[in-house]
Amino acid sequence: MKLRIIMKKWTVILLAAALSLGGFSAVTSAETPVKVVLNGDVLSFSVDPIVVNGKTYVEFRTLFGKLGYNVDYDNATRTIKATSPERQIKMTLGKDTVLVDGNPVDGKGEIRLVNGRTMVGVRFVSTLSGKEVDWDGATNTVTIRDTGPSGDEKSVLDFFDKILELEAAKDRDGLLALFTEDSPIDPDMLLLDLERIQTKTTYEELVIDFLSDSEAIVRTTEITEKIGGDSFFVNNRAQYRYTLHKKDGHWKIYDLELLDAEIYNPYGLFDQAVTVPDDVSAALRSVLEKQFQATKDEDLDTIMAILYFEDEEEKYAVSEILQEQFELLDTTTILEKFAVVEYNGSDEAVLLLAIEQETVAGDESSKFRAIIQGGAWKVDGNWLLDAWFQVLYSEPAE
Repeated sequence: MKLRIIMKKWTVILLAAALSLGGFSAVTSAETPVKVVLNGDVLSFSVDPIVVNGKTYVEFRTLFGKLGYNVDYDNATRTIKATSPERQIKMTLGKDTVLVDGNPVDGKGEIRLVNGRTMVGVRFVSTLSGKEVDWDGATNTVTIRDTGPSGDEKSVLDFFDKILELEAAKDRDGLLALFTEDSPIDPDMLLLDLERIQTKTTYEELVIDFLSDSEAIVRTTEITEKIGGDSFFVNNRAQYRYTLHKKDGHWKIYDLELLDAEIYNPYGLFDQAVTVPDDVSAALRSVLEKQFQATKDEDLDTIMAILYFEDEEEKYAVSEILQEQFELLDTTTILEKFAVVEYNGSDEAVLLLAIEQETVAGDESSKFRAIIQGGAWKVDGNWLLDAWFQVLYSEPAE
């Protein structure tokens, strides 16, 4: 979906960041039984699924019987044959090669004999059967689904294809019409002006979490990139949760939740730089450098004089924040890269900066790089900077 991704705001004149890396471990409880779900039904086995060295195995005969296979075992050759209308599987205990429709497949470490029963690795089930297999380590659940969508699932998938078609056609009204009238969100506020920004969205992942006759809940991972237009756009990879309601036989968006977002190819954003007169570029760079130097010198009067404020209340709030942070931190900022990504030809611009910043608090210091975005306005012949910039991307600096 072509939406405005809202990033957190921060004061460009004094950004203090504490970045840390924490270790983590995933632990699977041995007391939690492994559950196998096939097309929504929980399966039971004569031999319970097992976990060996972090790898989960399930009983072959029961599972593939449920998948519609006839399973035979030749005791003399220790060969198992599983046959369905779609494919044939043949494997011999003690050998690493499995034949699927006569084609050899590497099965090393995928087959075990437990209490006289043949067990097969859950991931290998997908290779053997062509089914979709997912593992949820948090609940010890194996989920197996048919790869082809049902009729209802297909109608949901067709709906998301429709979104892409309307985006490509720059049909904003068509996109607005995809929302229900009783939606708690205002799609007009969310959708981009497709006349000024043309984008292309690709679904990296699309998962139907719930589906009934009247409602569907779908999670997507989407990459949206600018492909045209004269406005700046933050290319992004975002995760959404869509709640769809069926109205008059057609799916529509009732609710839309942004689960996560990150900048896609952050340094590629500088490719959106627009051409501005040399004197404008020089003046903007000069005021930025002045801002960073004043921050280092803790020169509050200079900083306040080159910031743009909507009202006195905002001006007072920024002044209070700065004075408090000057007491706590020493900050040094280096401008690594600078671009004007929007310019109205006279007195308004949108700036994109790559900076390196070091903050020191007592005996502790941190250093990071960031890409930030903010506005600039020319007032009485002087360029003033937005008091609030958006952090688009940050990473620790060595």
